Amino acid sequence: VILYTDKESQNKKITVPDFSGMTVSEANETAVETGFNIKISGTSLNSKVYSYKQSLDAGSECDPGSTITVYFKATSGVEDD
Repeated sequence: VILYTDKESQNKKITVPDFSGMTVSEANETAVETGFNIKISGTSLNSKVYSYKQSLDAGSECDPGSTITVYFKATSGVEDD
């Protein structure tokens, strides 16, 4: 939970990073570094999965602390939705 008490911080927006091609660990680190939370989604969450889609477009702006769903899949044998 992030609580801002000054008016300048309340209006601040931050840029959504591009999570594509990241591992779960890399996506989590990027989310923490940029001020977002992520929800991890995928059918096979093991050590060899990579992100292929996210709920908020990379480059868009939104509130700090927002949650972005990042979708993961194995790199072989799985088709995109």
